[in-house]
Amino acid sequence: MKIQSTNDQYTVEENQLMRIEGGCGWIIACQEGWLLITQPGFARDYVLRQGDSLRLDTNGRVLVGGGTDARFKVGAPHTASLYPNLIREPRAYAMC
Repeated sequence: MKIQSTNDQYTVEENQLMRIEGGCGWIIACQEGWLLITQPGFARDYVLRQGDSLRLDTNGRVLVGGGTDARFKVGAPHTASLYPNLIREPRAYAMC
């Protein structure tokens, strides 16, 4: 499992899972590949492809999965004062 970060940009491998906690209002922008985003309490998941972005609407545990090898950026809204915690998940998962 490999996570790389440079200037708020992250790369994940296919089937790799990361979690973000405390990220309400932050923006995830997919720059390459595609991502699957799951937010707790929401009835659906989101697929982000290159050029897509999503504003996080919860401070709960948001899961970011690599549907392919992917590169994405996590950006703060103008009013944010704290950085979210990006935490590497120890297990890979299979996407259907």
